[in-house]
Amino acid sequence: MEYRSGLCSSCDAEYRIPTNFAHDQARCRQCGGTVHIGPATSEEKERERLERKKAAGPSMKERLLAKR
Repeated sequence: MEYRSGLCSSCDAEYRIPTNFAHDQARCRQCGGTVHIGPATSEEKERERLERKKAAGPSMKERLLAKR
């Protein structure tokens, strides 16, 4: 299935948005920030991107939760 991926600029929350969603930005459900939505990708490309991101270290959300 084709979908677009979105990333919140404030809290780094990740979203999978259907390709029929016409806008390039949306409101984050977690923090209310702006989600920037990229072009359509296949699941395989998205999985590779997530693996590279995890190898880079913990996300901002994970670091904040660790401080608590």
